[in-house]
Amino acid sequence: MFESFKNFFGVDSIKMVFNLLPAYPTNVVSINGEIEIRSSTPKIISQINLKLVEIYTRGAGQEKKVDEYDLGFLQINDKIEIAAAQPKQIFFKLPFELQKSNMDKVADANFVLKGLVNFAKSFKGVKSEYEIIAEAIVEGSNLRPFAKKQLIFDSNIKL
Repeated sequence: MFESFKNFFGVDSIKMVFNLLPAYPTNVVSINGEIEIRSSTPKIISQINLKLVEIYTRGAGQEKKVDEYDLGFLQINDKIEIAAAQPKQIFFKLPFELQKSNMDKVADANFVLKGLVNFAKSFKGVKSEYEIIAEAIVEGSNLRPFAKKQLIFDSNIKL
């Protein structure tokens, strides 16, 4: 009875952790990595949904605006059996496309204006942060375990 109570509330459930590079070049077209999955009791995962999200912030104080954009999505539909206390690694390749604002396109096209565009973005408080999110569907459980990790994209990194 206690086991069904724990399963219903997701206690002692599955833990997921991303194993990824610390930073990626801006011209990469997919995130290759792995998710390490652990559980203290045997579980079966029927699906894992992965997505890459851009959190675009601009302004400050009362004028601050935040938008989220989905840049890529991957659904893993394989049944994954997790044995008790035996971590399992699931490799993935998440395709995505970084979005560029009109200001970014101008900066990329004109070296002279790049500094001016960067100054204007800094002045307006414009920044983008990126997160990769995984959510699992576990058979026999009402809760969906998830993992999040912030990613860095750097134009100075070359492939």
